[in-house]
Parts: sequence; C-alpha cells; structure tokens
Amino acid sequence: MGPLSSGVLATVADSRWAFVPPVVLGLAVAVACWKLVTDSKAPEGRALDWPGQITIAVGLTALLWGIIEGGDRGWAARRSSVRWPSRRWPSPASSSPRPAPPHPCSTWTC
Repeated sequence: MGPLSSGVLATVADSRWAFVPPVVLGLAVAVACWKLVTDSKAPEGRALDWPGQITIAVGLTALLWGIIEGGDRGWAARRSSVRWPSRRWPSPASSSPRPAPPHPCSTWTC
C-alpha cells in the first residue's frame, strides 16, 4: 500500500510528498502494535542460541564477501564451456563452428 500511494502522490503532486504515506503508515502500525500486541516474554527466560548465531554470522559474512569481492577475483567471468570427464557442454556464449578437441581425460586413461 505504501509504494502504491507514494507513486500516485509522486505523479499527481510534488515528489517530496511521496515520503509522507510510508511515514504515516509506519506511525499507524507502531501505535496499533503498542496498543494491541501483548508482551510475549517467557517467564523462565531463554538462553541465546550460540551455534545458530555463529552459523548465521559466518554464512552472511561469506555471502557478503563473495558478492563484494567476487567480481575482482574473476568469479563472474564467463567460461567457454563446462568440461566433465566424458562430456562437453557449450555455454550459450560460445559460437565456434568447429568442435573442440576432446578433453585429455575423456577416455579415462589419464
């Protein structure tokens, strides 16, 4: 609802008015949650899930590192084909009319 109303306001009025509906909607939701939502705290308390915290931290760090550094390290470079011991799968980018020579390990005699 927020993006739709903001888009209509940006089209009809000045573009600065596009920021008003998300703020109003956010304030309305905050007030409704404050009045209607009850506290869900467990009476005995809970411990922090350390294995889960470590797993998500390592996973997100690896994902972000791969996204940020992957292009500089050549991970996004296209390859001409994927080679398996007995197959050659051409990529959509390759357009050579001649077949490539067989891979040295295609006969499993390496």
